[in-house]
Amino acid sequence: MTPGLTAKVHEVEDVFRDKKARTNCHSESGGWDGTVDSPLRKILNKLEDFLDWFRSLYPRRKDRFRRALSRWEGSDLGLPEPSFEVKWETWSEMNDYFQGVSHHGKPTSTEELRNGIARLETFLARQLLKTSDDLNAIDALLKEPGNA
Repeated sequence: MTPGLTAKVHEVEDVFRDKKARTNCHSESGGWDGTVDSPLRKILNKLEDFLDWFRSLYPRRKDRFRRALSRWEGSDLGLPEPSFEVKWETWSEMNDYFQGVSHHGKPTSTEELRNGIARLETFLARQLLKTSDDLNAIDALLKEPGNA
């Protein structure tokens, strides 16, 4: 299967950001400098602008998932990274399974499919119920005397 445009742009972005962090020709305060001449500096700046623009329009699946979890949590703080990584790994496994079955001809049995659906439902319910429980606890605290 040939990778799509988004995947190819992400490949370029990964290399660009990695090399930018390692070079002595760039600093956050001074931008591109050193042995980088003006024409190269212009294309590097344009490339970075393009990658930033592309990322804003086509965020990576992991970034979209992180934002969804933050919305479910009702906080801009997000989850601690170890907790996020556990949830991300679970979500990715489920996503890969359903993508494989629905789009790529992955063989599956009715029982496997039912188990996959049950796992997804449990995962989503835990996210949504936790948020609901948290909101209920906050409401209860606000109703206590002296907290209004």
